[in-house]
Amino acid sequence: MLLLTLASSGNAQDKKWEHSINVGIGVALDNVKQLTSDLGTAFALKAGYGLNYYLTDPWSMQTGLVIRETATHGFVTTNLDVPIVVQYHFPSDNDGHWIIGLGPVFSYCLKNDEYNLDRTSVDGLVGQKMFKDFSLGLQPSVAYQLSPHWRIGVEGYIGLTNVRRSYNELSVSEHIHSILVSVGYVF
Repeated sequence: MLLLTLASSGNAQDKKWEHSINVGIGVALDNVKQLTSDLGTAFALKAGYGLNYYLTDPWSMQTGLVIRETATHGFVTTNLDVPIVVQYHFPSDNDGHWIIGLGPVFSYCLKNDEYNLDRTSVDGLVGQKMFKDFSLGLQPSVAYQLSPHWRIGVEGYIGLTNVRRSYNELSVSEHIHSILVSVGYVF
């Protein structure tokens, strides 16, 4: 209903499409407590293309394709994300303006880590995929438009679904989250 209201109120406004390319780096977090004290590197990287459509003057909707890689406790996943983020653009000052956004992210796991003898004592799991193919998340974001072409910001990924595959021998619930600093070029 909110999207229909925004879209219908935007019909009187000039429509504007905006493209962007962005990269980000940050930390990854999860809710799994490992038995080992060596947690390994916990990082998150992303690179993507965004397509932003202005519904009204301050409101826009952005989608696109993003490659996101996360590593927690030495387990690595690479996902293809499709975010659908509603953004509010605050009125501009002399140099730029603030943008806040929130929306769902639909993810497909492109590269899936597998169980090996170091990660499990259950022989039947060796070679099995660790993570599910599809997941759902939520993306909050805050950005500052430095100039007509450059944008910097902080964005999160809140994993809403359990990403671990369940096997009879092992049942682990894991939700992966990340916080990234991102830089984008808008054209």
